[in-house]
Amino acid sequence: MILPENFHFTASNLQDYLACERRFELKAIQQLLWPALPSQPVQEQETHMRNGALFHQYIQQYFLGVPTELITNLINEPNLMQWWLNFLAAFPETEKASFVGFEYTLAGFIGGFPVLAKLDAIRLQDDQCLIYDWKTGFYQPKAQSLAKKIQTRLYMFMLAANGSSIHPNQPIQPDQISMTYWYPEFPSQEIRLSYSQAQHQENEQVLTTLMQEIVDKEPGKFALTQDAKTCQYCVYRSLCGRGTSAGEFNRQMDAENDLDSQDNFLYDLDLDQIQEIAF
Repeated sequence: MILPENFHFTASNLQDYLACERRFELKAIQQLLWPALPSQPVQEQETHMRNGALFHQYIQQYFLGVPTELITNLINEPNLMQWWLNFLAAFPETEKASFVGFEYTLAGFIGGFPVLAKLDAIRLQDDQCLIYDWKTGFYQPKAQSLAKKIQTRLYMFMLAANGSSIHPNQPIQPDQISMTYWYPEFPSQEIRLSYSQAQHQENEQVLTTLMQEIVDKEPGKFALTQDAKTCQYCVYRSLCGRGTSAGEFNRQMDAENDLDSQDNFLYDLDLDQIQEIAF
């Protein structure tokens, strides 16, 4: 298979492949736009996605020095305001100086394949380098599931392999790295995952094998997922003959609970996914 020009593997498109090979082919390879709704009702879905994008934006502005009061005064949506207040309580002004990178993109190669990783935030504490990822989903997966998630594997590998600009005086060793998932819906329950040289070697093998599998696959051989539940929330469902009606937005928590062990979170959207949506 020939990848599109300027194509890079990312956590988002690799997750698409793991969820459904056909979705990856339609979205990442054919770059096909399909005007279907991920879920119903539309207004609730769009509000949640817009709030997620704004939440990331406000956090970045906060760490870059925009006055807290100015940001707070911009917020007029109750759920977003509660997320914001939860964030301020968890990350007070006294901790801002330890955060050194925001929406930070790492570029490199894994097994010869081009890769991009966009990290929400990077924090330096003593000799430790911490990745922070802000998640606005309604359901918090178990730590064991997050540890196996392709985003976790990719981000920590890329920081260890390509993070010299963050820590220029010396290489970042895997055991100096951790990744924290923080959910404003669960502000006191952050999940911090450690890293090691053994995990680094395992992740290199897992990621290289996965990307090699993708590039070796012939067009038209990308299989539909066998779990039709995920199709309810996929914009390509009618194209694939998997129904025309969108899944109910307020039923997403049940779906996410069912999928927790499969490294496949329907509404655990990252900022790259949010930005693809035109409001």
